[in-house]
Amino acid sequence: MAPEPEGSGSFKKPADNKDGSFKKTGSRMLGKYEIQETLGDGAFGKVKAARNTVTGDSVAIKFMDKDKIRQQGMNKQVHREIMSMRKIRHANVVRLIEVLTSSTKIFLVMESVRGGDLFERIVSSIKIDEDAARPMFAQLVSAVSYCHSLGICHRDLKPENILTTEMGDLKISDFGLSTDLQPSAEDKAADAADGAKEGAGASDSVVNVLSTTCGTCNYIAPEVLADNGYDGARADTWSCGIILFVMIAGYLPFDDRATARLFKKILEEQVRYPNWFSEPVRELLDGVLQKDPEKRWTIARCKTCAWLAPIFSNTRPARERRISLGIDANTTKDDATTDYLDAAPTLQGDAARVILRPVSAAAPPAASPAAVIGVAAALRSPRR
Repeated sequence: MAPEPEGSGSFKKPADNKDGSFKKTGSRMLGKYEIQETLGDGAFGKVKAARNTVTGDSVAIKFMDKDKIRQQGMNKQVHREIMSMRKIRHANVVRLIEVLTSSTKIFLVMESVRGGDLFERIVSSIKIDEDAARPMFAQLVSAVSYCHSLGICHRDLKPENILTTEMGDLKISDFGLSTDLQPSAEDKAADAADGAKEGAGASDSVVNVLSTTCGTCNYIAPEVLADNGYDGARADTWSCGIILFVMIAGYLPFDDRATARLFKKILEEQVRYPNWFSEPVRELLDGVLQKDPEKRWTIARCKTCAWLAPIFSNTRPARERRISLGIDANTTKDDATTDYLDAAPTLQGDAARVILRPVSAAAPPAASPAAVIGVAAALRSPRR
């Protein structure tokens, strides 16, 4: 038997895929999944391509090493990532199909997205024309809006965490830094205690003020850097604005090799637009790149701006926000209390290991791709 491969955390591109190449004489199996090449490396291991031998569907599997998670104190972060992805069913968010566990690993089985990431798209194009960028950004806004409606903020939105399909649609990935927008039960209890001390009741409409500084430097909102607490949804909106600027300009609005100078620019400097930016795009960016989060446009406001309104006004809410997705019948039945680090393994014996087995000649053919539905189709640019 071959040893179990390492697990994976946040997505990073590998230097090469030599260690993920398998012999042509056999295939590696993880339960019903035939493991293929390595797609990426991360803090906890690897992301590998795979095929469901029952349905023939292509998937991606994130391998996560339990010991590494414990050693780095990332238990809550991993739990939060899984819980966030289990809730979200949107055409423009990478779908979590099922969660498998062994005594040493957690396996996140996700839909396969093979078109690279948005960063690669921008680099290959130098910059993206506004007409091409508009439906792509509308998909991002739609997905972020849906996540926020579920009480989830991403907190690490950037082109590298936005995958693209072969048809050019966007899929948000990597919810490792995501968190809840609404206060937890403990937060509400603490708020109630504070209110009682001051002679006032706690409010159920209190926004969960976050304090953890996280994300990628160039895309972090000013209030996150200020370290005075922030609203995760408004911070996500800022990141969306930076992404849009990069898509159309081909470079970052705030950049510096020295981190201290970069942070100073984000906190103090105003955005300067290239001369090819249209007035509607400038209006949108003026709204979402407000330094003051209280004055910053919300995601809902973005949908009604002159640049995006033509798309969203012609899209029915049900098609804009979500699609019907079939969930694997073997998806782990769990709830928010599930501890994937300590729960009984869902894979036992040989199924819990990646084993070298010959490929069966009777293996079912790959399933034909389903018709694109929901916002992915509604927002795609018409062919010319």
